[in-house]
Amino acid sequence: RRLEEARQKAEQQGGAVSVDQSNFVANTSHELRTPLNGILGMTQLLKDTELGPEQREFVDIIHSSGEALLALVNDILDFSKLEAGRMELEQVDFDVLEVIEKVCQVLSERAAENGNELVVQVEPELPTRLHGDPGRLRQVLINLVGNAVKFTREGTIVLTVRSMGITKHVADLRFDISDTGIGMKPEVLENIFKPFSQADGSTTRDYGGTGLGLAICRQVVSVMGGAISANSTPGQGSNFWFTSRFDKQAEVTQPDFVGGLPDEVQGARCLVLEQNQAQREVVAELVETLGMEALVAGSEEEAPPSPSSASGARRASASSRLPASTWSSAVTSTSESASRSASPRWVKNR
Repeated sequence: RRLEEARQKAEQQGGAVSVDQSNFVANTSHELRTPLNGILGMTQLLKDTELGPEQREFVDIIHSSGEALLALVNDILDFSKLEAGRMELEQVDFDVLEVIEKVCQVLSERAAENGNELVVQVEPELPTRLHGDPGRLRQVLINLVGNAVKFTREGTIVLTVRSMGITKHVADLRFDISDTGIGMKPEVLENIFKPFSQADGSTTRDYGGTGLGLAICRQVVSVMGGAISANSTPGQGSNFWFTSRFDKQAEVTQPDFVGGLPDEVQGARCLVLEQNQAQREVVAELVETLGMEALVAGSEEEAPPSPSSASGARRASASSRLPASTWSSAVTSTSESASRSASPRWVKNR
């Protein structure tokens, strides 16, 4: 009995020490952010002045190093808050499509630099106007999509959003982020969500990072009432997914995305030309969602013979010259219609 009491006392003391440590790290990290933001603000102002080439290079290095340090401090702050149980979720109305758009805006330039295509698929029945914490959802998406962009070169990253269960008041959503990057070995995948976990030393040297991002994602997703996992094949790519539960906004009507299309488009045959397979599938599903029949081809040479004018076929092209954050594509009619841009809102999953 004495041994059991001693064990329980030791566990309580250990738990208190752990909480104290997390509180100390959280408070310290918070104090570090104030001077760092001052440094970044002053270097940004300095960049706007007249500088010589060498001076500008020095200021750019200071600014980028400060941003990297601030990102590290933010990660430590979030992690310590989660460990100490101090993470509180915001509860506000938001549109999940606006969150996705902002994530793609943040990462599109980096994706383009790596020669990547960034594709988004959202099922049309998805309730988009929700109530919860859009900031934490954006944080998880930026981390996962950002990792996919970082570990992929001249490949494709696909973000898919679909519903797992919808009731009158609650929406359970699933987000999948798949890439065609370097992938991971099974032994690495087992520990990928543990703090300070990296594939190996070469990963840190080549790609950077602290190993905290996925650990933070796991805990944030848990606080949001969901789960997170991943599967991967070395040399072929990875798929990370997570679920999250949100309240639905009261008395909100989803937009009717088909109602505004001309009657002659309904039932028309549409030829989709796109070299990238992922984008080709996205646009084909979009076309079918809009009530047309999709014919797909990777190039003009692979396309079926051009139909006669009587058949009224349309052509759709997801040009590889579009920005990396190509939401789906531009849909262009060869007849009287001008080009129409398509939102990921209307891409239907199979």
